[in-house]
Amino acid sequence: MSDPFDPNAYASEADYRAGRRRPNGADHADARHGDNARPKGRESTADDDPGRGRDRASTSLRALSVVELVRQPSPRWIVRGVIPERSLGVVFGASGSGKTFLVLDLAATVSRKGMRWFGHRVRSGSVIYVAGEGHLKLRMEAYLNHHNIPAEDLKGLRVVTSSVNLLALESGDLETLIVEIKQASRELGGVVLVVLDTLNAMMAGGDENSSKDMGAMIVAARRIMDAVACSVLFVHHSGKDETKGSRGHSSLKAAVDMEIQVTGYEGDRLAEVLKLRDGETGKRLGFRLESVDLGPDPDPDADEGDRISSCVVHPLDHAPEKAKPKTRREVALDALREAISEYGKKMPGTSTIPAGVNAVTLDQWKSRWALRTGYDDSTGNSIAVNFHKDKDVLLKSGAIVISKPYVWVSK
Repeated sequence: MSDPFDPNAYASEADYRAGRRRPNGADHADARHGDNARPKGRESTADDDPGRGRDRASTSLRALSVVELVRQPSPRWIVRGVIPERSLGVVFGASGSGKTFLVLDLAATVSRKGMRWFGHRVRSGSVIYVAGEGHLKLRMEAYLNHHNIPAEDLKGLRVVTSSVNLLALESGDLETLIVEIKQASRELGGVVLVVLDTLNAMMAGGDENSSKDMGAMIVAARRIMDAVACSVLFVHHSGKDETKGSRGHSSLKAAVDMEIQVTGYEGDRLAEVLKLRDGETGKRLGFRLESVDLGPDPDPDADEGDRISSCVVHPLDHAPEKAKPKTRREVALDALREAISEYGKKMPGTSTIPAGVNAVTLDQWKSRWALRTGYDDSTGNSIAVNFHKDKDVLLKSGAIVISKPYVWVSK
């Protein structure tokens, strides 16, 4: 490429930046002679400049013949009949449904050699798991313990534990994440899957119900897909009414190639394929969450005999029926347990708070409640009103105890 821009070598500055030289070093249009001359008063066309026409024809906009179309490679799969290669997907479910356990099991399985997932053939490859809500350490230890394998067996799986904001471009998080994924791809010989868990955790300050914000998240995911030619999988929450699908703007459902809903809260659980590009919908995968004991609690403030545990996915031979959705009060109680697991502090004891009880503030609970129930303040004070209703019902039932500003689950 000439440097700087040479009008005798390039038809325009745009062609110069794209590296499209004039064929055979043709002179600038204004200085053409003989056969190269262009009649005055006529704009240049691809016929005037064969090089430019060739560039245009080589783009993805070129119309294919039916013969060319049917000769193209058939779609490939990461998990046969479940997750297409180079696809955008979403796995969603309510709080406590087991969606993160299921997707972590998927990521670990794909990263290992010669494995099958729920009986389906897997194209093994490296996976990047972006854990926006954390909580993967114990779950990963439980997976290794349950499968009796060393951590080195999952060398194809890498986890990002830092918070990430893919919505705010000024944060630079998207660009940084893409750089890190590219680096990991070079080190690992390619990446086939990137998991973003959860969509909400990675759009700080955004509105899931906004077409603009949801559209920006879809664009961010596709940029990651294009960067390393991989599939991207969002982990997402269901809405207030589980029967109406995932939470937020409908543009997400329209954009994804694959959609799986996870239901069930106690005992048998169900993952159902609701949408699948170039595949059959309605596939049902049954599983249970089995508890794995991980030994004594290392917390110096733990009581003697306290132990820690987590869960792993155990596939079922037969898929169960879709479980009845939890009531909102049950979701509210789950949200409190999650908040305590993440932010809880053991109280020293007061006249109204028993010593050693694990508690959070009401504001910490309300924040997790809003996330899990899908409420927002776009309709006025819906969060304050409905949280207050759930809090009162659980308090009157004896399920929780409150000593302002703290709340905890009753034993």
